[in-house]
Amino acid sequence: MRHPTTLLTSIMDRKISVSRVVSDRVFSSSKEAAGVIKILSKAAVDLNLSRIVTELGQADAIGREYIDPLENVPEVQPVLRIKARH
Repeated sequence: MRHPTTLLTSIMDRKISVSRVVSDRVFSSSKEAAGVIKILSKAAVDLNLSRIVTELGQADAIGREYIDPLENVPEVQPVLRIKARH
């Protein structure tokens, strides 16, 4: 894994919204996304990027307010068709 400041600099160089990165559905839980927000926020502080710190703070606040309706739903097994025996 890249160092957080290197990762954040790379995101900024590519003009990718940090909010979009941390809101991506690739994270398995809001707790995991909050951890990434915390790491990127520290990197933004280290790089003196106050705008990014603010953006990540807003993303974190929104994420904490959002309740995933599927968070505690067990995974559903796919239904398989059984071949009839002749």
